[in-house]
Amino acid sequence: MEIRVSPALAVTLVAPDDLKRFKTVVEFGSDRLEDLKTALKTAGEVESKDAVWISADWLKSESGLADNSEWASGFEGMLSYAAKHGWVRDGSPVMIRSHVEWPNEATAA
Repeated sequence: MEIRVSPALAVTLVAPDDLKRFKTVVEFGSDRLEDLKTALKTAGEVESKDAVWISADWLKSESGLADNSEWASGFEGMLSYAAKHGWVRDGSPVMIRSHVEWPNEATAA
């Protein structure tokens, strides 16, 4: 499961059936952190350049699979796994911590 944020600040959920991976891919530079905060207002919130919190409700809604009992069971398993590692924040809504990748960032050689 991957959350993608485009340069135009569109947020989409990719591969919602892949419950073994969870990351956020930002398709612009980290110098636009305020833009990332704006883009994620509906889906979650930014903790830092390296981590964001994504709403479990948003993931269910965007997945298109929330009514599929097999997917729902797998999603609950993913939440349980994440909670064991401290990557779930209880509350309303429940939030899941995601690491952030910035593929357009220059990497040191």
